[in-house]
Amino acid sequence: MRLSSCWRAALQSGASSQVAKLQCVRKLVLALNMSKTIPDHFRDPENSGALDSPTGTGESRNDACGDLLQLDVEVVDGIVERILFKARACSAVIGVASLMTSLARGRSIDEVRALDVAAEVERAGGVPPSKRHAIGMVERALAQSLSGKV
Repeated sequence: MRLSSCWRAALQSGASSQVAKLQCVRKLVLALNMSKTIPDHFRDPENSGALDSPTGTGESRNDACGDLLQLDVEVVDGIVERILFKARACSAVIGVASLMTSLARGRSIDEVRALDVAAEVERAGGVPPSKRHAIGMVERALAQSLSGKV
């Protein structure tokens, strides 16, 4: 899909110029098969909840803002079979937790440990400087959950 044809179609549908731009960008991102952005993960989080019998649990908090994150993992034969998170936190923590749990599922423990959370967040569009604490919170909870402690 070309940008110009998308733009014309959006404007002909009666959408405002700004709305038309956003619609076109979303269509192009999907057409290029790019991953969800951090705001997309916040609006429609994946892997939220808690496991009944996790093999590991990680918790992280940010006392400055009150954010809380719990991450439960179920590892079977060295593979992350299930991974869920619960958060009472800002949109960035929820978005980063959703992104990273999606990337972790189905990978070996070593592969998950090797993931660079900051790099993956940047690849997904990044977070504002004031929300960078989300990266550290998810890193800490993920590392703790993979240590096998419940």
